[in-house]
Amino acid sequence: MPNRIKEETKERIILGSRSLKFELGCFFIILGTSLVCYSLLYNSYYWPSFIASGFCFILGYDSFNDESITFDKKEQKVILKNYFMKRLNSVKEIPFSDIRIILIETHYNKDDETGRVYETWDIQLNTINNYYFLIYSPYYYIDALKVAEKISKITDKEISHYTTDFREIAAPQD
Repeated sequence: MPNRIKEETKERIILGSRSLKFELGCFFIILGTSLVCYSLLYNSYYWPSFIASGFCFILGYDSFNDESITFDKKEQKVILKNYFMKRLNSVKEIPFSDIRIILIETHYNKDDETGRVYETWDIQLNTINNYYFLIYSPYYYIDALKVAEKISKITDKEISHYTTDFREIAAPQD
């Protein structure tokens, strides 16, 4: 999921993920492999080590997935690229004419342990066919708003806000 702006000009904006993901994926794959090798070398077929190594493999595999989303004013389209292990895996193009609205969605989440309610934000593209494409997930609302305004300026589409009802989250559960 893109969470930062990789490149920005007046005609184009590219959203992407942090570059540390690939190194993190390598770390988890190596850690998982070393746990399996340790168990096999010392004949300690201890099932928690196999579960931990499986968990490391899943984290590593997920870290190898990366996305890049380009809004290009000259080409009048959005290009969604999915990478696996730094190689292009798939490409989807959405013409600007198919975009109906840019949606900033606010989610309220409640921490079960502390009872604290916190917010998260997503930016989505809503197409004329009522498909939603999740394109950006920042840490702060102000970042979501800035990026949505930049996308709106390039695509000439309006921004809409959607918020889940806070009272449903904050109400005590019986």
